[in-house]
Amino acid sequence: MKKRILFLSLILCSILHAQYFQMGIGLSGTNTIYSKGNGIYLEKNATTENPWGIGLEISVEYHFNPNWAIRSGIGVQQKSYRFELDNLTFPNFSQAGAYFINPKIHSNQIPILLSYNRELKNGSTLDLQFGPVFSYDVTHRIESGSKSFGEYTGPDTAIFVAYDFPKNLDNTFALTAFVGVAYTTIKDQKRQHQIRLSYEYGLYTSVPQSMNLLISDSEYTRAYSAKVEPLLSMIRLTFTMYPDFLNFK
Repeated sequence: MKKRILFLSLILCSILHAQYFQMGIGLSGTNTIYSKGNGIYLEKNATTENPWGIGLEISVEYHFNPNWAIRSGIGVQQKSYRFELDNLTFPNFSQAGAYFINPKIHSNQIPILLSYNRELKNGSTLDLQFGPVFSYDVTHRIESGSKSFGEYTGPDTAIFVAYDFPKNLDNTFALTAFVGVAYTTIKDQKRQHQIRLSYEYGLYTSVPQSMNLLISDSEYTRAYSAKVEPLLSMIRLTFTMYPDFLNFK
């Protein structure tokens, strides 16, 4: 029994000696992809936009053999989308207007990724990374407003009533499925730089927002509403540096 323990200990020590941690600092440009999720609204009365954002991350890579590594760390990514309740119709208006919301979200992320590294002829590697990303999303700002409805040419006065504008700043847990491909430069068997293109598919809906609009005059009344519970996915381009002082062998 003692011989087995000694033998396993020697194997474990040799494996640990061959392993090393390597940390990197990454800066990314992101584009949030909005999809309806559990939202309730008529799609003909809605349009969306996906603004660009930025992200910062500190990654940790644990290599357990020449081709495989576990990648984790911490990061903050900006998520943002714009939702408009538009294509509104009402008699005697020269131009239909719109109401909109534009949430700004800080996504605090911890990825747990498996990375497969394929060495290229020049000594660099092509990496395939995949796994879950756990996020705690903080909605730090919600912009809302309206677009002009144009001139009203009816016989009396039109009344606009907008209510339940988004004020919900609750935080939310989010989970995304991550897949990415990266090109990594290697020097003295250490990673130097990495360029990665990745895609995150949203698995949980974001914090719900609701908006309602009532347009009325003496003859007509029309109501429009939208409950927004989007799935937020992301496309991300990341550049990572691996400083020597963050390499532990």
